[in-house]
Amino acid sequence: MFDGWRDALPDSRKYLPAARDYLAASLWRRLGLRINETVMLDVADWHPELGPHGKLHVRHGKGSRGRGAKVRIVPAIDDVDALLEWWLTDVRHQFGDDYDDPAAPLLPSERRDRLSGHCTRLGTEALRTGLADAVERWLPDWSRRLTPHVLRHYCASHLYQQGMTLKAIQELMGIVRVFRPGAGCKMHPHIDRQAAGFPRLTGAAERAACSFQPGAPPARPAARQARTG
Repeated sequence: MFDGWRDALPDSRKYLPAARDYLAASLWRRLGLRINETVMLDVADWHPELGPHGKLHVRHGKGSRGRGAKVRIVPAIDDVDALLEWWLTDVRHQFGDDYDDPAAPLLPSERRDRLSGHCTRLGTEALRTGLADAVERWLPDWSRRLTPHVLRHYCASHLYQQGMTLKAIQELMGIVRVFRPGAGCKMHPHIDRQAAGFPRLTGAAERAACSFQPGAPPARPAARQARTG
C-alpha cells in the first residue's frame, strides 16, 4: 500500500495534504507514534543533529493516569530521517511562511489563523480520513480496518522481527506492553544502543519517489536552502 501511495504523490490532485497524510502514516508505521502525538509535533521537535539517525522529541505522549503527558525522545530509525528531510526540504514551506518557526506545527492544516495568517494545527480526524482514503484505494480488503492504531501494532511487530528487543520497543513507542502475547516488562533506558545498531535504509529512493514532478509546486525558497545547507 505504501509503495503505491508514495508513487502516486506527485500526481495527487491536492499534493500538500496527500504528502502530509503519507508522512503521518509513515510515522505510525515506522516509529509507532500515536495519532495525537503526531499532530502535536512542532517543527522544533525534529533534531537531525542527535545520534546517527536524528531524533524526534515527542512531548505529548500518553502518560499514566493522572500524571500528564509522557515525554520521550524517539530515534528516527527505518529511514524516517530521510522522510523528514524530504518533508522539511521540499514540502513544509509550501503550507506557509511559518515553515522556519520552531513553534509551528510540523504537520499543519491548510486552514489559516485569522490573526497570524499562519497554518493552524491539524486535527486527528483529517489524518484518519487521509489514511482511510489511501487504504480504500491501495488496500481495499482492509478498508475500515486499517487504522492508525493498527499501524502502531504493525510497527511493534516489524521492529521485533528486525531484532529489536522488547524493552527497546517499549521505550521507543512509549508503551507499557509490547503487542505480542505474553510480552510485558519494566523499562530500561537503552534505546540508543538498539537504534545505533538498527539497519539503516537508503533515503535516496524515498526522496526520489516523493520529489516534485513537472507541473508540481515550486521548490523551496533559496533562503531556506542556505539556512539548512
